[in-house]
Amino acid sequence: CLNCKGHVLDDLITEEEFESMTTSEERGGPRGSHEYELNRLNKEHKQREEMIKSLKQQELRKQLYEGKLTSQRKFLDGLQAHLDAIYNAAEPVRKEFSKSAPLPSLHSELAATASLLPSPLYSIYYQAHSYQVAFGEDVAVSIEGDVTEAQAFMKAQATAVPPTPGTDAKKRRKRKNKDMEEDEEESLTKPHPLFLKLKIPPHAEEPPSTAPTITLTFTYLTKLQIVVVQHELSSKEKEPSFLQDLFPNDSGIFSPLVANDYLYINVNTRRPRAFNESNSPGRPYKWAQSVGCMTFPARDSGDTSNIKAPALRDSGITFSKLVKALRERCSVWTQVKQM
Repeated sequence: CLNCKGHVLDDLITEEEFESMTTSEERGGPRGSHEYELNRLNKEHKQREEMIKSLKQQELRKQLYEGKLTSQRKFLDGLQAHLDAIYNAAEPVRKEFSKSAPLPSLHSELAATASLLPSPLYSIYYQAHSYQVAFGEDVAVSIEGDVTEAQAFMKAQATAVPPTPGTDAKKRRKRKNKDMEEDEEESLTKPHPLFLKLKIPPHAEEPPSTAPTITLTFTYLTKLQIVVVQHELSSKEKEPSFLQDLFPNDSGIFSPLVANDYLYINVNTRRPRAFNESNSPGRPYKWAQSVGCMTFPARDSGDTSNIKAPALRDSGITFSKLVKALRERCSVWTQVKQM
């Protein structure tokens, strides 16, 4: 009997773990003593009770999830029958909608030509085409210009080698001929070979022959990287200021891209370029840049501390808002003419 060591409890918590989670008073004595082993067994017993309680809770949660999964499987199994029933019930509606002619595709036969447009003009073309398809109005947009020259321009842009820094400045210092400076100034307003013509008739609800049809010509200046607009009225009347302040504070006189002022200073104009019909194929209105998905920092009086980065969102001038503003301007202009 004296040699009997009893049963060795291998799964009992170790003495190190027991001592780390209890105080000396809770242990009741040194290692190997009766009180020490008794308290150790009690600690093990409490842990096992907590584990059993946790196991029962997990089993209950398992049963709940199994019940939910079973109900969801039943719902999914019967979902196809519900979808088939809805599809069959909507058969008369589908037949009614299929009677109309299919809408024209946004990717028409002009897709290849449209791909040659610069990004701002392509954005305007795509919006105008989408507006025509969505609203079914007589707003018409067309791509005009020299396609062959546009292809050559795109190829030249793809293979162009960027100039070495400082070479342009050296060339400018060598120029002493005034005609050469004027040629360089004119080259800044050189347009892209392709341009857009947007024809906006009066609203269908207005009486005929009241407001004129307005045709806008959108041109992209490749050096200045801005869109300029020129207008023409169906009444053939000359009205240079027709588009001025179509939206607040937008006269279209100066370039909305302030960096263009420095380009003109380099060709000895010594002032911001004022755009008009004689020196440019149109005026760079801010709304034209916005519709072309371009946003520039606002012009500042010279205090660089107030310069703000362009907003990430657009200015709120959508294509539909532009069409509405142009029709209202035509209507007001007609009323003024009739007075």
